[in-house]
Amino acid sequence: MNLKGTAMKEFEVELSATTYRTFYITAESAEQAEEMAWEVLDEDEEISGAWKDSAKLESVEPCQ
Repeated sequence: MNLKGTAMKEFEVELSATTYRTFYITAESAEQAEEMAWEVLDEDEEISGAWKDSAKLESVEPCQ
């Protein structure tokens, strides 16, 4: 019970945040560009481990 006399309930609250990073990679193919981008991501010390762990591929497209 709280100070108002009402029963307290337990809630599960899930929060999520989405941010994006774009890498410009010179490669022979989209597959190679993706692989190289993951390597660049892994080597970047400014990006947190949690961000790296939750990163997923959004797209790989040729630059104009």
